[in-house]
Amino acid sequence: GHDKPKSGGRGFTGGAIAAPIWGQYMRSAQAGKPVVDFQRPETVVAVSIDPTTGKLAAPACPTKRDEFFVAGTEPYEYCPKHGGELLPPLPIPKQLPMSSAIVPKLDEVPKLDGLLNEIK
Repeated sequence: GHDKPKSGGRGFTGGAIAAPIWGQYMRSAQAGKPVVDFQRPETVVAVSIDPTTGKLAAPACPTKRDEFFVAGTEPYEYCPKHGGELLPPLPIPKQLPMSSAIVPKLDEVPKLDGLLNEIK
């Protein structure tokens, strides 16, 4: 960022400038580590919604999309456009305990100094 916003020039976008730097950093950070599937935290839930209303998808909704929410923030009412007003809302669950955050140890995080010099 700039203190006084100004154009970085033609093609100077996050995708063109920042993404390659981030990609190179992440390849370095993950080098030698096994590939594992991301485990969804217990505090995250998936629900099927109607994307036009953002409400829970009713059986008659023509378009449905699975979305992820922090538990307790997901919609509980069904889409009123496609018959959802006839369905009872879902019960609101009790608050789930927050899991401890997964934070890498400092010695596991590669240093940016060498990486940034390598890119210049």
